[in-house]
Amino acid sequence: MRWTKAFLPTLKEAPSGMRGGPEEWLVRAGLLSLTTAGYAWLPLGIRILRKLQEKLRYLLMEAGAQEIHLPILVPVSLWDRFGGHSWEDQAGLPLDLVQSERKTRYLLGGWQEPLLAELLAGWLSSYRNLPLVLFQFGRIGGVEGASLGSLAEAPLRPAVQVYGFHKTADSLRTSYQHLLQQLEELLEWLELPYWAAQTEPFGEPSAHKLLVQVSQGEEAVASPAPPAPTAPQAAKSVPETGGSPVPAEPTEGRLRPFRSRRQATFLEEVAFCSQCGYTAVRPSARIGGRAAKPVSGDSVLAGSSVQSVPTDAPPPIADAEAVRSVPTPGARTIEEVTAFLARPASQFLKTLIYLADGKPVAVLIRGDHQASPTKICRAFGISRLEMANPATIEHVTGAPVGFSGPVGLKERIPIWADWDVRNAQNVVVGANQADAHLVGVCIGRDFQPDFFADLRMAMPGDPCPQCPATLQIGTGLSVAEARCLPPEASQQLGLRFHDPQEQLQPVLVHRLQIDLARLLWAMAALHQDQQGLLWPERFAPFDILLVCLAPEDEAIRKAAEELSAAWQAAGLEVLLDDRPLRPGVKFFDADLVGVPWRVVLGPKNYQQGQLELKHRRTGQKQLIPLADAVSLIIEKVRKAKGYPSE
Repeated sequence: MRWTKAFLPTLKEAPSGMRGGPEEWLVRAGLLSLTTAGYAWLPLGIRILRKLQEKLRYLLMEAGAQEIHLPILVPVSLWDRFGGHSWEDQAGLPLDLVQSERKTRYLLGGWQEPLLAELLAGWLSSYRNLPLVLFQFGRIGGVEGASLGSLAEAPLRPAVQVYGFHKTADSLRTSYQHLLQQLEELLEWLELPYWAAQTEPFGEPSAHKLLVQVSQGEEAVASPAPPAPTAPQAAKSVPETGGSPVPAEPTEGRLRPFRSRRQATFLEEVAFCSQCGYTAVRPSARIGGRAAKPVSGDSVLAGSSVQSVPTDAPPPIADAEAVRSVPTPGARTIEEVTAFLARPASQFLKTLIYLADGKPVAVLIRGDHQASPTKICRAFGISRLEMANPATIEHVTGAPVGFSGPVGLKERIPIWADWDVRNAQNVVVGANQADAHLVGVCIGRDFQPDFFADLRMAMPGDPCPQCPATLQIGTGLSVAEARCLPPEASQQLGLRFHDPQEQLQPVLVHRLQIDLARLLWAMAALHQDQQGLLWPERFAPFDILLVCLAPEDEAIRKAAEELSAAWQAAGLEVLLDDRPLRPGVKFFDADLVGVPWRVVLGPKNYQQGQLELKHRRTGQKQLIPLADAVSLIIEKVRKAKGYPSE
């Protein structure tokens, strides 16, 4: 390809309005362009996208999947037909179309199980047609209100969806694990460090996210905004009672090449153990030494041992304070109350009033911890969890938001406590009246939870649930998610098959989605330096960038064209920079675009019968005889890509 014929608009500086991050490199290098409607994919970006698609197609077909293409619009009525599946949770964009004077609501993009159920009902009725794994290249609907300047949140991002249909649990697990392995191979091919993190607290049914590591270790514990919970219904943004500490701005992580508050909304935190390999998204990460199921408050406070987990009773109260009410005018959050009372957050209890399947409950969390809606849902079998609105909170507690506590609730509601609350002595809680908190509150004496369970986010230094080591917290970008649907969800799709005994059995289903736009975002985030992009050898848009410094010289131009033709004939991808520009501009663009090998042919070297070869990643330069350039550079490129020598 000749640069003079290519639509490849590189930029010396980022357009006004861009606030840094990987998108800036992708725009400046001519892969994308930001328009008023979002990102336009330019030819170089499409070239990268097709490479991703080709690699994924190969890996999925190797795993036995077959490619299909489904309509991108799915009627909401089709989701309604299959009970138990809320169309609002399927990552599609709602779209109302008027046809023949009738308005129909559709989902644009997103998951498409009902459409597949309609398509496959007849085919899957016999066990002989199972298992069946299908995939399609489609679009992710996106999130309403997402910034148009964020590629990782852009609506209708290119993606791959995979659906598996199976007759036995063993077949389901085997296929699911094989597909995860294929995705891990893709990330290794792209040279992206990653986590395969569990998203279900207790591992059943199987569910994972593959996250590219953006930072890891304790130095990057807190992101500017906490990750969105992965519970069936995310908690609404209502201030927690007593508030929650604002996380500190993270220090530079080993793998963090940028810092941007805007991007933190779609980064997720991961808890991992470097010893045994346990990995889970932080809202779902289990903490060692805790019972897997809720334990009654009576058992815990009595010191009983439940489910092989010691539930040691709280130590005897030493120097117990008398409970007293302290005025805290206007202090609602943990940050405000800790400053007002000059006590650390660990001496506070947050009383969070939730609606669990429509009924109010109180959840107790230590002041320096964060509640996990995911764990609350899983522990108590809740399908919908949301923070109670101010009116409900005042009805239950008798106080406005910010002053709720477990002592003297106006209405008797269930109280669920995190395990760390069992040692609460002389703590501060809301007084259930405006502008007041109680000091000196002790568990057992002043209040007693109905149940204890693992209800909080994991913290760095928490014990690993699988080995004696401790957990670390890192930050990643979710590029793929996979899940085995629970049996009841599969049954709601109405897919059943006749087994060899002619008995009807439910078809078991798993699904997987790979976000191609986020993969590109991650590549640009991790594979770049101060000059531009650094594409891996096996995934670069071109293998060689041939810079002709004197295209007006017929002899030099002809030599460059012959080199380009010879390398292309050998199967290499070559971009010939034949623009009549100064060498400095061409070298600047070469570093910006990031092609692994830069070959420079100029008048001086041409007269001496040689050319200059530079490796983009290492910066190493060498002079190569022009007569041997074709074979020598073919060998270098093939070796760098891991191909056998010919």
